[in-house]
Amino acid sequence: AAMRHSMASSVHACAPVFVWVLLQCGWQCSATEAAKKGCGASLAANSPNSSSCGTTAGAVLLQARSVWLSKKRASLEAAGFMTMWSDSATTIVGGACEYANAANGGVQSPAATSPYITSKAYCAAGYALYAAGAACGSCWRISYDGSPATDPGRAGSLVVQLVDTGSAKIFDCQLSAFQIITGATSGIFPVTYEPVGCDTAPSGAAATVLDGQNAWYTKVIFSNLPSAVLAAELSVAGKSFAMSRVSGATWSANTDGSTGAASFVVTLEGGMQVSFPSCFASWPVAASSSCSTASEESPTPSTTAPPEPSTTASPVPSTTAAPSTTASPSPSPLPTECSASSSDCRSTGCCKDAGFQCYEKDQYWAGCRESCTPGLNPLDPVEYRSPWTCQALGSTSTTPTPVPSPPTPSPATTTTTWLTPVPTPSPSPVPSTSGSFTTSTVGSSKSRLFEFAAALTDQPVAGSRARAVHSSGGAAGGVVSEGQGYGVLISGVVLAALDENDPDRQKVEDVTYELFLGWRRMCELSADSGSCQEDEGFQCGGGSFPCLPHWKLGDDLSSVLGRGAAPDGDADAMAGMMLAVLSLEQASSRPAWYGEVASWAYETCRQFYLSATVASSSGRNRIVKLGSCWGGWGGDGQNPSYHAPGVYRLCKHYMQTLDGELGASETEGDDFSTKWDVVIATSYKMFAADQCPSTGLITNWAEVSESADGQSLTATTGFSGSGTPGAEFGSEASRGFWRVALDYLLFPEAAADASSFLSPLAAHLETKEEDGNWADSLDLDSSCLVQSVHASWSWNMFMAGPTFASLVCPAIMSATRQQQVIDSAGSRVAMGAINDYYSGSWVAISTMTLNGDIAKAAAKAGLLGTTPTSTTVTTAAPSTTTTTTTTTEPAMTGKVFEPVDGGVGRVCRGGSVGDNLASHYSVFTGTTSLDACKEKCEATTACVGIEFSSSRCEVWTRAEGIQASRPVTGYTCLRFASPATLRAGQFEPVDAGTDRACRGANASDNSASYYTLNTAVASADACQELCRLQATCRGVEYNSRGRCELWTRTDGIQASSPVSGYSCWRFVEEMTQ
Repeated sequence: AAMRHSMASSVHACAPVFVWVLLQCGWQCSATEAAKKGCGASLAANSPNSSSCGTTAGAVLLQARSVWLSKKRASLEAAGFMTMWSDSATTIVGGACEYANAANGGVQSPAATSPYITSKAYCAAGYALYAAGAACGSCWRISYDGSPATDPGRAGSLVVQLVDTGSAKIFDCQLSAFQIITGATSGIFPVTYEPVGCDTAPSGAAATVLDGQNAWYTKVIFSNLPSAVLAAELSVAGKSFAMSRVSGATWSANTDGSTGAASFVVTLEGGMQVSFPSCFASWPVAASSSCSTASEESPTPSTTAPPEPSTTASPVPSTTAAPSTTASPSPSPLPTECSASSSDCRSTGCCKDAGFQCYEKDQYWAGCRESCTPGLNPLDPVEYRSPWTCQALGSTSTTPTPVPSPPTPSPATTTTTWLTPVPTPSPSPVPSTSGSFTTSTVGSSKSRLFEFAAALTDQPVAGSRARAVHSSGGAAGGVVSEGQGYGVLISGVVLAALDENDPDRQKVEDVTYELFLGWRRMCELSADSGSCQEDEGFQCGGGSFPCLPHWKLGDDLSSVLGRGAAPDGDADAMAGMMLAVLSLEQASSRPAWYGEVASWAYETCRQFYLSATVASSSGRNRIVKLGSCWGGWGGDGQNPSYHAPGVYRLCKHYMQTLDGELGASETEGDDFSTKWDVVIATSYKMFAADQCPSTGLITNWAEVSESADGQSLTATTGFSGSGTPGAEFGSEASRGFWRVALDYLLFPEAAADASSFLSPLAAHLETKEEDGNWADSLDLDSSCLVQSVHASWSWNMFMAGPTFASLVCPAIMSATRQQQVIDSAGSRVAMGAINDYYSGSWVAISTMTLNGDIAKAAAKAGLLGTTPTSTTVTTAAPSTTTTTTTTTEPAMTGKVFEPVDGGVGRVCRGGSVGDNLASHYSVFTGTTSLDACKEKCEATTACVGIEFSSSRCEVWTRAEGIQASRPVTGYTCLRFASPATLRAGQFEPVDAGTDRACRGANASDNSASYYTLNTAVASADACQELCRLQATCRGVEYNSRGRCELWTRTDGIQASSPVSGYSCWRFVEEMTQ
């Protein structure tokens, strides 16, 4: 039997011991036939929608439910399988819908008064039916007709309510309900099911506050309702606030400090609205506070609903005492996010998926489709094949109208009252520059940051804004550098990815600085003794403080509890500081703390190299230690997950970028460049030595040694720490994949090593996901170092979150399949709450990894640049090879070969340095020379350029041409196009030009849509030459570090803003006669 067990983390996992075909698409044949013959599986394979069977199933079932609630049709059945969940009366306490939230009283919670909960007539649903919580509180009639099953049983039927997800089958029901339906106590049973309205208890609909005593933020759950909640609105003192679904059946709102009488209005499936007009006399209220509609008329389903089939032991009490009424219609609350393809989009009028439009089918249903022809849709299941009107609702935009933000109060000078974000739509689309996979199912990074700060931080030092991240459990407790580093990382990434006009920007800037101050205070308190950084010299605060803090301080940030630095927290904090600083370089205004954080981050990079890494005996390798005081080579021990090559590469970039302003010399960044390269290379050698090639897994701990010649590294087990087994893929090891994924997201042009490391695990995960569910275990290979896997890996967020990070990098599977898997991963992470230190931190970090915000932060930090279609015509640098990059004579087509970014030592790329899709080119091997490669291009009608190395020739046919390149020794990249023509004209300085950044209509108008960003441009003259080549260029902004903006704004550059180190020039084209 498939039994579900509660885990210590209040979640549960499925443990099926019998494999059965999942009939997710069984509705396409009759219910009984599907259950008996298994035709759903074969139909799914042959259906035009087979690639997204589970998603389609969810859409059809939700559509069926919506139609029934409006038309009262009783014949919309679907088929699937049911298993038994648990016989415990408290199993529901861990349910994802949170009706019996443990902190709110469990089964005694005011939210657990539904008759289905009190009588144990409840079930968990499969991922597709659960629909990310949209089905919480919905009711379904499940019937078993006595067909053959894994265990003996008898026919039965019962109406149940959905309270959880995670089932491997369509339904996983509590024992009482399971027995009534099947007559058995275990097994896998074929069932049919249909949506019905819910009975309600006489106590009335309830609104229960789960997160209270906060005038800025609340989380509420609505229960004992006739159907699922689609939208909710909170009013405080007459001021309305749209609520957004947090997870399950919980809804949140930002009340922006409002106080006074509070009321709610919820919109249910089918359009019914239920009001709580006088819920609380004053706001805010304490957690667990509840109000109900008992004093009002309690809404119930229409009495025309089909009668429930009789059963001899129905546990659902009668609700005839509850008056039946329908609230008067009123406008629905403004949606805060667009609809998925599996849901009714009438209430939102927009679709999450790019290219999809919300089209009306009839007055009861609308769906997201790429196109729509009025009439019957042959792809609809036969029983639901009614005509579509195809009237377009809303717009094609994936971003609904944002909820207006109330004014934000000025922050206090010494403390910040914790704020929750103004409700916003789904995360902004990720720049295409990284080529990574992303998912919107995981939710908002900003919301997770605010949840993290509210749950885990405070400001314990009187008179200081320093914010501490408090930890607990294991080796933690107090304030540890690991947790404080997480806080600096999360806030830094969120700030870097945030739009400049975001209504919560000031709040994010404030908490970013406050968490930095907490980190800085830890460093300052580490100056007395035991930091193991004295030999290299303290680098921070003018040489007064070590930049790497003691690993553990007291909760009050005033006492040292554990000495020596830990490099994992140090690296995470460095990443957060650097991304925040780099993203602010082009901001219309920088916060006052910019210089302080910029300097501290620079000095920390230097300290980390000097104090947290150690050279090998050969001198060829330099490895990251276990801390400033311990660890290193051989028996000194290693933790593979401590290695963060992306952060070391970021330090390299940061020091090269800012050494002129912050370095010990103007060439310090260049001096450290090769040093960082050695650390990065050593990290990847270590990963290769430790990783299991067949499963992709790595160990928690290891001993790492180098060969006699220093060319290779070897890893062995036998070393462990922090109470975790050394040979386990566990809570330590999982983080290594996130740290390598960070390298890929920040520097996709250096993706080869990252991709090689991430790909085996991503392929492994692909085999462990099915229809939104994850297998309980991962595979082991006895020939590898990893001998065990941490239990409940997919439910523990400190395991699942960083492991799922491997999915952002393209792996060996179809793009469609990888998107399905990462969507499923995002949904699993979205189920996690931030109410404990370690798992909660990884919920936040995983959110910003999977939703694309790290890639967005990288772009805004200037790490992901693009080059224009027509690039430089300057002479290429001298080459020591015989390869030439000079422009060839025009062929009969009038086109010529021109070097891309110098040509020699460059590989071709598409729209960005990370864009290297195989569809962009054809590969010819055995090509004898560069000229022979050119001939292949000339013979190809659509050729736009070539990449050549040795005997390998790529003929590029990308319609937009070769728009970027990256440096790789031994390669040549040439564009095949008409000769470039420079426009005649003059460049005029804007507002004197020097130390000015270009702006649009005014000094604060700096939309990214106004310009094309180019990086590594050698000089201002080269930047201006690029502008002359582009017909739409109106001017340039240039920075001495090679940043070149080509402004294409229609109205040109009309203003500027003072920014040191930048210059702004307007191009005035010469008019031809």
